Amino acid sequence: MKILYTGPLLAGDTCELRLRALTRLGHEMIPVDWLPIAERQGPLARRLQRRLRLGPMVREYERALREALTARPDVLWVDKGIFVPPTVLDAARVHGVRWLVHYSPDNYLLQQNASRHFWRGLPRYDVVVTTKRSNVGLLAAAGARRVVLSGNAFDPEMHRPIVLTGAQRATYAADVSFIGRWEPARERLLDAVAALPIRLRVRGPGWERARSRLVRPACEPGPIYGEAYVQAIAAAKVNLGLLSSWAGDAITQRSIELPACGAFMLAERTGEHRLHFTDGEEAVFFEGTDDLVRKVAHWVAADEARTRIAAAGRTRCLRSGYAYDDRLREVLDVLAGAAAGRTAA
Repeated sequence: MKILYTGPLLAGDTCELRLRALTRLGHEMIPVDWLPIAERQGPLARRLQRRLRLGPMVREYERALREALTARPDVLWVDKGIFVPPTVLDAARVHGVRWLVHYSPDNYLLQQNASRHFWRGLPRYDVVVTTKRSNVGLLAAAGARRVVLSGNAFDPEMHRPIVLTGAQRATYAADVSFIGRWEPARERLLDAVAALPIRLRVRGPGWERARSRLVRPACEPGPIYGEAYVQAIAAAKVNLGLLSSWAGDAITQRSIELPACGAFMLAERTGEHRLHFTDGEEAVFFEGTDDLVRKVAHWVAADEARTRIAAAGRTRCLRSGYAYDDRLREVLDVLAGAAAGRTAA
């Protein structure tokens, strides 16, 4: 199919990885990247327009989408579409677009992940995809025609085992690594870990806000993407899977990406994690601060067993179809099934 795909297409971030997967599946992609449009605004204007969800950059984005619709795609795939107004969805129908799809791996309940544009346009989408089980009922109640619960995923080209050079290992080496944004609950857990005689490294947005005297020296604030992200994972003995209490997560993208890289994951014990990996065989789960500290101390030293579990975790990702290609094929199969139903009718 010809797919008009739009979202924040930062290289190595999840939105761009889904574009890659759809390309690998053989579809003709027409990308419209939101980010260059936003970056043409000054920092203050950009922040204000992001908050208000209106202004020149939103209008420019709408013009870019309307222009792309003249290519008459079969599908308009909106990824994290908080700036896509209902008028664009209506224009897509006028241009003969058969399917409107919205996809977001984020919690729609959080203000930063939704907007009045999204909620007003919600009933117009043929399929709304979420990776949050808790969001399915919310979206259906808000008027979504069809909600698809899709699993979190990894990119098979990026998230894979690698052999580090000496320089790469020196840059990223850690006994314990956490990659993710700062949250108070995460800092409290890491404060307990940092008290151990281990080398901790913490990366992600917001860690300049850390107050723990033990955690602050381990922090390297700012996002990390692409090959640097994979190298940081490969260089750590233990990769922590700490969930977001703000987002109410039970599983995240990183929960899949870490094992897919052939890395050892020590993650919070949840029902979702246990559905995806066997505890003690394909990953290890902890419950509470004391359990986390005990398991970090044990697994940092257990080289042979840690390596075996890491390899089994990657095998599980491959065997169970956790790649984006598999996940997005399932979404497209929903469209195909609906099309067959219409034909039969």
